[in-house]
This record gives sequence, C-alpha cells and structure tokens, in this order.
Amino acid sequence: MNHIYLLLILIVPMSWPWISKLIWPHEITVKEILLHLGIVLFVTSGVYYIGMVGQSMDVEIWNGEVTGKEKVWVSCEHSYSCNCTTDKDGNESCDTCYDHSNDWDWQVYSNINDTETIARVDRRGSNEPPRWTAVKLGEPFSDEKIFKNYIKGAPDSLFNDKDLVTRYQSLIPKYPSKIHDYYRINRVIPVGISVPDIGQWNGELSEMLRILGPRKKSNVVIVIAKTDQVEYAKALKEAWLSGKKNDTVVVIGSTQYPTIDFVDVFSWSKKAILDVELRDNILSEKTIDKTKIIGIIEGQIQKNFEKRSMEEFAYLADDVVPPTWLLIVTCLVSMIASAAVSYWTYNENIFDERGSNTWKHRRVSR
Repeated sequence: MNHIYLLLILIVPMSWPWISKLIWPHEITVKEILLHLGIVLFVTSGVYYIGMVGQSMDVEIWNGEVTGKEKVWVSCEHSYSCNCTTDKDGNESCDTCYDHSNDWDWQVYSNINDTETIARVDRRGSNEPPRWTAVKLGEPFSDEKIFKNYIKGAPDSLFNDKDLVTRYQSLIPKYPSKIHDYYRINRVIPVGISVPDIGQWNGELSEMLRILGPRKKSNVVIVIAKTDQVEYAKALKEAWLSGKKNDTVVVIGSTQYPTIDFVDVFSWSKKAILDVELRDNILSEKTIDKTKIIGIIEGQIQKNFEKRSMEEFAYLADDVVPPTWLLIVTCLVSMIASAAVSYWTYNENIFDERGSNTWKHRRVSR
C-alpha cells in the first residue's frame, strides 16, 4: 500500500525526460533518458525508503550489570603535519606526526553486549577519571537498543482512541528511555504527586532488573499518578503504544499518597496472565510500599513474563503510512534531482552520440 505514494511522487519527474526529448529531440539521446530515469528513481526511492525505515525505528531498554572495567591502549588521536617539503613545482607534501605514542581509553563492560567509554580528564587519557574509579563490578547497567517497531510505524492499526489521550494529556509523561550517567536510567515516574524516596525506588528497581534483565530480556516502568480514574491507564497505554516489546508497565493511581486507588498493568508478554496477576497482587496491598511492590513485580516477571518477537507484527508493515513531511521532502528531492539531471544531460554530450553539427552549433551559440 505504501508503495503507491512513491509511484505518485515519481509520475512527474519520471515523465519529464520523455517530454524533454520531444522538446529537444537532437540534444537528448535515448541513453541519456535512461540515465536520467535511473538516477531519479535511485535518489527518490532512497530518500523515501530511508524515511519509511526511520518511521518504524524505535528503542527499548536492556538491563544487566557491569562485568568489568579496563584501561585500554589506543592509537594516538592527536595528529599534526610535519617534515614538510616543497618540490620544484611548488607542491608541498607533509608527513603525519602524533603528539603521543598512544592514548588511553577507560572502558566499562556489561553483560548486555554493550561497552561505555568514560570521558577522559586529560587530553591523552593518562590520568584515571574519578567516574571510572567509581564504577563497581555488578552494579546495574542499562542501555538503549534500536529495533524495528511495526506498531510505531502503523499505530492506528492497533491504537486509535486519540480523544482519550487528549483528555488525560496533562497527566501523560514522556516515555522514560533516556540513559544518564553512561548507563543509568530512571523508570519510576511520579505524575502530579511527590514520592519522597523516588531515588530508592529507581535504585531498587534497577537492582532487580540487573538479574532479571539478562535472564528474561525484560524492562519495567512504574507510573504513580495523582488520579483515581482507571481509564487514565488506558490513555497512557494508547499514548505509549502499549510500551516497548520487552516492557511491563505498572500504573498506580493515588489521590492521597500512599493509598492505592487503582492499579493497571500492560505489557507485550506472551502470557497475558502476567498483567492480571500483577495488577491484583499490587492492588491487594492497598498502600504503596516500595519493597513489597518491587518484590511482587520481580516474582511475576520471573513467573509469567515471556518476551514477544516484533516479527509477530510484521503484517503491519503494509499499513505504515508515510508522514506528510516525508512526502513533501521526497517530492522536492525528486523534482530537484530530475531538474539537475535534465540540465546536465542537455548541456553535456555524455555518451558522445549527438550529431556533430548540432553539438558544435550549440557550443558556439552559447
């Protein structure tokens, strides 16, 4: 379906070479027309499909722990020109010299196939950075991983209650995907409410995922919002497109913290019972208790979370609709490419196939 947009965009730029042949029959050859068509098709299709791929690209959070750290020998990055000489024609040639025999990188390793490089405190990296010194083996390590999200590319196929999202817009936070301090992340989100020990919430949740992350390939987000409206959780689910494919999102409503007004859970786990049991178990606590809630989440993730493959939603690929900005950009690029190639083929005898008299006449007249 989405190929139709590309075909519509190509109608004018792909027609122009033939029109130009009718206008200037002696200045443009068939080979030049074919070259024109090939270049325009390549450029236009490239811009369009790169944009379409970007439309479905998404990130999810992987969790694990620090497994090692190391001072690594690397080639020197600080070069300059040296030993310059000038030949008899005045052309200068130089060697490349370096300030040091080598530089040093300060690496941190994890068990989720990711490495972080701690910033140097001096130009060469000779001095140990305090942040690298503070790294502890076994501490939680999180990172963003890119994946193709068919649901993000075609959200209207599964999520279309935009009115509900608008109704609760002021209470819908941004999805927590920003890594800070190299490999740390905050994924416990208070909305309109003050959670006094929020730092401990994030710390204990990260500690839990340090073990379950690699084992279950899972991530957890907890939203504590000042509302007693259960449909708020549905609005959040719509806005976040049900989270990422490795997420379990726990939504707790509390108008008078720490009293629990409602609990809702959504995830992409293959075992739907996860959402039901996790909701009921937390709701039965009646009050928000950090240690108990994180313990309940840990037990349910261990028992019922089963990561789903995004390939199960590959059927949505044909429902991906290009955004307006992509259509405009692709159309402009296509037109500009066609005009540029047309100017080039008109003014240059590319394949040396034109009549000599016509070619010489045009060169002289210009």
